[in-house]
Amino acid sequence: MKEKRGEWDSSLSFLLAMVGSAVGLGNIWRFPYVAYTNGAGTFMIPYIVSILFVGLPFIFIEYGAGYKFKSGLSKILRKINKKYDILHGLFN
Repeated sequence: MKEKRGEWDSSLSFLLAMVGSAVGLGNIWRFPYVAYTNGAGTFMIPYIVSILFVGLPFIFIEYGAGYKFKSGLSKILRKINKKYDILHGLFN
């Protein structure tokens, strides 16, 4: 039997995810350019190192966990352990 594919809960959650992705990708290419043109070119070395050693592993972990649990980050953390639920403190 084929497993049911995960779907977005609502159109709003899909829209917010796409906006967040676009803003994040815009910052990755625009921030270094703006920093360099304003004289902060030496900051590029730690920026690139942090992207490579912190940013990329977190992206791979999030994609892998999303594939395994078939849901977003807040639901994944709730499934792992209730105390890791990000939204729990905001709405309770």
